[in-house]
Amino acid sequence: MKKILLSILAVLAVAACDKSDAVSEKLTYQCGEHSVSISFSEDGSVMDAVISGVPAEFVLSLSASGTRYVGKFNDTDMVLWGKGDTWTMFVGPEETSVECIAK
Repeated sequence: MKKILLSILAVLAVAACDKSDAVSEKLTYQCGEHSVSISFSEDGSVMDAVISGVPAEFVLSLSASGTRYVGKFNDTDMVLWGKGDTWTMFVGPEETSVECIAK
């Protein structure tokens, strides 16, 4: 009986684990000269990116259309905006746009 009870408690403990930090599958793009690998938190509020080998975190922001994530890369403001399978990177205060192509 103790073994069954311990087994049930173990299953419940695993099921109760917080999954808020879970990350989705990584997607890889070529954005101009930058190789960009992105993944999203389970709720989609955070995008983790590795841009040319440098990690960066972006947060979901308001967008009239598509999905918009804002953050900094090497102290430069950056926006990653996606709609469907298409992503565009906007860099710096001038928001220079760079098309991203899936790898």
